[in-house]
Amino acid sequence: QAGTFEYPLSERKPEGFKDIDSANEKIMLQVDDVFRIIEMTLLLCVLMPLSIWWMQQYYHVGKHLHGFIAILYFIDIVRRHTHPHSWIFNTPFFVLWLLDVAVQSYFRYRRGPDLW
Repeated sequence: QAGTFEYPLSERKPEGFKDIDSANEKIMLQVDDVFRIIEMTLLLCVLMPLSIWWMQQYYHVGKHLHGFIAILYFIDIVRRHTHPHSWIFNTPFFVLWLLDVAVQSYFRYRRGPDLW
């Protein structure tokens, strides 16, 4: 059963919707739940092992894939209205990581190559 689509890119339960029906021994999934199952399976079971393998073979590519996985995982957790604690605890560290990447890039490209 589909719920309403709300900020931040998350689905809210319809009125009276229960995830668990213990009388009939059933679990109900919303569209967002199915999307997250597929997304996390792809991220953690397909792309993560690929990034680890690429880290050994092609470090530069593996590093970027690993960062891409981390960003998608962060976005998935933060967009959920059922995880407001992640907005408080995860977001500052993500912002610090972005700042660290920006500072590293600035100083790496600002400094000339080592000739001696």
